[in-house]
Amino acid sequence: MQAVLCLWECYNFRLFLPCALLTPYRGSSPIITRPYPAETHGSGCFQDGNIQRVEKRKRVHDMKLNDLRDNPGARKTRIRVGRGIGSGKGKTAGRGQKGQKSRSGVAIKGFEGGQMPLHMRLPKRGFNNPFGKDFAEVNLGMVQKFIDAKKLDAKKDIDHAALKAAGLARGGKDGVRLLGKGELTAKVKFIVAGASKGAVEAVEKAGGSVEVVEVKTPSSKPSAVKSEKKTGTAADKPKKAK
Repeated sequence: MQAVLCLWECYNFRLFLPCALLTPYRGSSPIITRPYPAETHGSGCFQDGNIQRVEKRKRVHDMKLNDLRDNPGARKTRIRVGRGIGSGKGKTAGRGQKGQKSRSGVAIKGFEGGQMPLHMRLPKRGFNNPFGKDFAEVNLGMVQKFIDAKKLDAKKDIDHAALKAAGLARGGKDGVRLLGKGELTAKVKFIVAGASKGAVEAVEKAGGSVEVVEVKTPSSKPSAVKSEKKTGTAADKPKKAK
């Protein structure tokens, strides 16, 4: 029995070797034929007397920085006009012949042929105050909530820096304005740039206090220096030597 199996395996390898040597390539992946396994007879690559061919899969590489690409069509190159008739945008460069629109230095956006344009027909309301203050508004209820969460220390003075560090005050280049929405039970001392009447009453009722200080912004310092120079008396000015 062993002699028969040995002859059968030799016969299979006789068929296998020429196939492995003469197997053509399909694209970039070679066709690999596997030998008949000795321990499993009647299964594997030899089934029904035919050799089963297994194609090798392509190796998947890790992504690299030079493989990064944007989505197709996400970046579109601009059309270079005036570069010859073969480009389709030569000579007049897509502007047509003559006329106001073919000239440079013309801005007619919003012009409606002489009738009242849309931006003048629409009603206007309000204005932008150039001298308006930018305050970070903070309510007493949120302050009490942060104190209960131990994000603010009620034993220390609560100012703009403490509120900003806790994440309660956002923005406010001119300081913090305290508002009276919510309930405050802790005894706290506030140092802020402004406070409403109801907020001051609620803080004092809880046993705390509110100190209002003026915040000097960098933009206001040069004007203050100029005003000091203008208010100087004539006696302060140095006399010219004769």
